Amino acid sequence: MTKKDIKVSAEAREIAKSNLEQAQQTYSAFSQAAERMAETVQSGLPEPAKEINGRLFSYANNNINEIFELAQKIVQADSMEEVMRIQNAYFSSQATKFQKQTAELAWSFQPKRKDKEHL
Repeated sequence: MTKKDIKVSAEAREIAKSNLEQAQQTYSAFSQAAERMAETVQSGLPEPAKEINGRLFSYANNNINEIFELAQKIVQADSMEEVMRIQNAYFSSQATKFQKQTAELAWSFQPKRKDKEHL
């Protein structure tokens, strides 16, 4: 059997779609609870820490939402070849986003120019 012969059945696709919907609903409820808890915890933090925590929370939510988008595309794929193409595109874009997020976080930890001038 070659790669081109491998197909995803409609039944398997429907089961995966249903499971994905359940996972998204569960994550949504968890995310809302986590956001409320984070707001409570952050209320006592200094402003720079709030900013960094906000970024981290935003990155995590965006990354998880992109994983759900990836899963939706995979569920709709007609063949394993298409699944591999979708995954490769996702991993390539994630590597770029991860580098950007890392650079942004590193910049967040740098003292502000005003602070440097007063030292």
